[in-house]
Amino acid sequence: MAIYCRMIRVKPENREEYVRLHQNPRQEVRDVMIASGITRHAIFNKENLLVSVFEYEGSDFEADMKAVGDHPATKVWWEIINPMQEPMENRSPGEWWTMFEPVTAYGWEISETGGNK
Repeated sequence: MAIYCRMIRVKPENREEYVRLHQNPRQEVRDVMIASGITRHAIFNKENLLVSVFEYEGSDFEADMKAVGDHPATKVWWEIINPMQEPMENRSPGEWWTMFEPVTAYGWEISETGGNK
């Protein structure tokens, strides 16, 4: 099992709607995430800075995340929420959410792939 952490901004004018939508996310989107190995997921907010933490139990992170992004339910969801978000300036090429680099984590071994194991 690996743990990942990433961040993005929510536009101040969209914060309330963004929170409302995520308090009752579409079941299809949850199902796609679970089928792709994401077993737990949380988003935290502080002054419009969103931090997402999730556990991943699959064996091919890149392929599983591509499957999430390619699914029709995810595409519809992202059409709704992506305009509410503002990517970080320091994100890597191809990233929407900026992935954190792991430093240490209690209860997990740090892997070389960017997540903790």
